[in-house]
Amino acid sequence: MKSKRTTKALGFILFILPFSPFSTAQASSCGLTGDLDTTDVTFDGSVAINCGIGTSNNNSNIDINTTQSGEFTFAGTNWGNEIKDDSPGNPGSGTGSFLGINWTLSATAGKSGSWTVSITDPDPSNLPVTVDLLAVLKGSSSWAGYLFTEELFSTEGDTAGSFEIAFSNNGNKIPNLSHMSLYLRDSSTASPVPVPASILLFSSGLIGLTRLNRKKKSL
Repeated sequence: MKSKRTTKALGFILFILPFSPFSTAQASSCGLTGDLDTTDVTFDGSVAINCGIGTSNNNSNIDINTTQSGEFTFAGTNWGNEIKDDSPGNPGSGTGSFLGINWTLSATAGKSGSWTVSITDPDPSNLPVTVDLLAVLKGSSSWAGYLFTEELFSTEGDTAGSFEIAFSNNGNKIPNLSHMSLYLRDSSTASPVPVPASILLFSSGLIGLTRLNRKKKSL
């Protein structure tokens, strides 16, 4: 009877996993160094899918589209040109065009704050569009990328999010935001989304427990 109850308990854990704090929709540590978490950056009420520290001193479109750019591959290539707010605290300083739509990126200054994506759709209309976003926080000589997938933009206007820098500078202190970058990609061209290592580790442990329990029951 004990083995039967254990199997039921494991089954319940596996059932609630998608709704638990270990789900990709909830908070999860990510990146191999530092203290990055998917909750460091939010957009339209959602946390990031994955994140990681860049390996170069500064982010660029070339870095983002290569598999050696950071601690994860930022979900493949096909990322568009950089939209960069090079002057946090001064709204409207980062502009660019993608899929025939005008995009404006604005971030507040400091170690944490808010950021906004504003879009206008000149004639002929190209909305709605579904895109992946890669939000990059740059501070001192380091940067981190945060991935959001299948974000739907159906009307002109503003969509807001929050940010908190979680990596340290060479003096082991949290730097202020020096710039924020946004990379966009048509969701239909995306690669499979990488899963944070913490989720994989937890899932592997559950699978191992299930196999062990089955082995005991067969004996």
